[in-house]
Amino acid sequence: MPSRVNGGIGPAMRRRRWRWSPGENEVARHATRRSLFQRPLRLERLEDRLVLSGYFVDSFEAGLSNWTIPNIAGHNGTVELIDDYSVNPGGHSLAFDGTPNTGVYDLNEAILTVELSSMTNPILTFHQLEGLLGTGWGDENHELADYHVVTGPTRPAGALGDGLTVSNDGTHWYKIYNVLGNSINRGGDGLFRLHEYDLAAEIDRINDDFGVSLVLGSNFRIKFSQYDNDVLWRKGWAIDKVQITDQPQYFDTSLEPNVFHRLNLPSEDGDDYLYRVALFGDVDENTPVLVSVHGAGRGIYSSTTFWHRFVAHPANGVDDLIIVSPWYVKGGRYDVNNGGYQHLSWNNNNDAASDLVLLDTLDVFDAAGIGYTSEIKLFGFSGGGQFSERFTWAHPERVDAVVVGAPSTHTFPYDTPDWPFKYGVYLPSPWYPPPPGVTLDIDAFLKNRIMFWVGELDNDPNHSQLERNDYADMQGLHRLERAQNMYAAVNQVAADLEIHPVLYEYEMWVEPGQGHGYEDADAATFYEFLFRPPKVPGDADRNGVVDDADMTILAAHWGMSGMTWNNGDFDNDGIVGPYDAAILAAHWGETSTGSSEEASAGTPPGPDPVASVSAPLVGPVQADPLGSARRLIEPVGRENVQVDKTRATAHDAALAVEYGPQLDRTTSLHRQCLAWSDALVRQQARPRKNATAPEAVLAVDPLLGER
Repeated sequence: MPSRVNGGIGPAMRRRRWRWSPGENEVARHATRRSLFQRPLRLERLEDRLVLSGYFVDSFEAGLSNWTIPNIAGHNGTVELIDDYSVNPGGHSLAFDGTPNTGVYDLNEAILTVELSSMTNPILTFHQLEGLLGTGWGDENHELADYHVVTGPTRPAGALGDGLTVSNDGTHWYKIYNVLGNSINRGGDGLFRLHEYDLAAEIDRINDDFGVSLVLGSNFRIKFSQYDNDVLWRKGWAIDKVQITDQPQYFDTSLEPNVFHRLNLPSEDGDDYLYRVALFGDVDENTPVLVSVHGAGRGIYSSTTFWHRFVAHPANGVDDLIIVSPWYVKGGRYDVNNGGYQHLSWNNNNDAASDLVLLDTLDVFDAAGIGYTSEIKLFGFSGGGQFSERFTWAHPERVDAVVVGAPSTHTFPYDTPDWPFKYGVYLPSPWYPPPPGVTLDIDAFLKNRIMFWVGELDNDPNHSQLERNDYADMQGLHRLERAQNMYAAVNQVAADLEIHPVLYEYEMWVEPGQGHGYEDADAATFYEFLFRPPKVPGDADRNGVVDDADMTILAAHWGMSGMTWNNGDFDNDGIVGPYDAAILAAHWGETSTGSSEEASAGTPPGPDPVASVSAPLVGPVQADPLGSARRLIEPVGRENVQVDKTRATAHDAALAVEYGPQLDRTTSLHRQCLAWSDALVRQQARPRKNATAPEAVLAVDPLLGER
């Protein structure tokens, strides 16, 4: 079992849904950089775009007028239009189907001939489906040769493979690679995945490599080749929405659902920034928005497909969701200051700021009236983990929950000169000046819901992508150690600032046996944290309601020290006792969507978290310093604490622990707690006949009777 350690309670336990509106910082943002709305937002439908010059699209609704399906000697596969599977519900796709149950490999080809002489920098995109049976199936990977010649119905060995080739004459064919330098080969998962090819860049590469003179002319040919030995639903292909354009593609509310699309942002050059988006289910203005940020390798395919597979699986119960994946193009203007976007691209040379361009992207959806962009769910791994943590520092009010996955460095909550921004939050930084209007607020950052995720084996101090210098090494010598120390630091500083534990939630997750990477199975962990309901005081099992199960948990840990929320320690003092019983009783029956008064910000400081953890947090959480990442708290002077016998002191003591000393004594919560304090006084004055009943039950039961 992975380790799972909680610190404090969730960011805004009774957080109300609110629609973001620009404040002073946002006005400054739009006034000091190229604004999203310098060009009007184009919300246009596909048929309107077809009249644009430099645009070709084929969703196979009008047959195969631009396609040739060759007859290949010795191969008996089939290429045909089908209506069983399509990007557009109810539409068609082009299927590449093998011969069933023969074990014989068949080559299938489909050649698209298009007019590209009017295009300057055309981008080819299409959606491809493989492996309808799911993971473990799909087309076996057979690489095409970089070059082959076709002179008749036979095919040379170099043509027997999977992928795309291009030609001016139909005889000489050259293999092309996608925008990340990969071929089409992939695992089967039954999903229509987006593929992207920069045709102009590939023509330049081919001409340089082979000394030829390919051009984007009037009869430019693109050949789709598929080679395998079984039928479509096991090892075949289907492709759909083949598009070639040198025009920017902007967000459109009529985009096909449940697949990713490559889009431009108005005012941003595609050589600097793009983004992918997928609309799942019936989206509206309240649909949650998950932002997934790629790592330094720009693994835009893996970061989006990872979430696509999870959302598409019916067992995961995801209905309506918008996934946005920003793409900070390598070598573009956001790739500055030795890594660029990971550090929010703050620099002294241009107005690039990767955090602000993400906010511009969210503005697109806000303008279209879809997606709950006021508070996003944010996920990033490696370089994306660095970005996600620092974005939360710069814009904590826009983040509902964040998973910080195995970054090379963290941004610790320290604002002294020896912790300059990137490693800490001290400003001004000589390297990373913040944009006008953006500040770093330790208190605001800490009042959030943050998971620090890292692999158990991500402990190599010499990893090729690990930053090593004096500043970075202050955090630890490898990613595992740095994550553990960051987790300890946020707990410690939150306690030092006396931030009420109802306002934050931190979780440390170390994945057993995992190095610097993550697997499909980890999506459930990330999703559960990002989308779990807000905590309710007294809800130990985190199911969104305070009930008998929570009382049972509290009773099982009564009097124990070194405890966490999941053990029934709701006041964050490390001990399960009468104060926690009072909190549970005061919130009995309350749900995560219920209404009640907001908590006061004041509270006695919580426990003193450890400054570092000397052993990995792997395996079941234990009630000891290594297993729980908390110092074992001895119940000094608290073992026999009894709630005072008088009504007023019993009430004030418990409420001061949960809500701070100042509380409106006329509120409904006050009246509820007055009732349970009365009951508690009577219970202590007149114990149960059953003297063997657990002390926790003796404390809680009568409180509930008076609710």
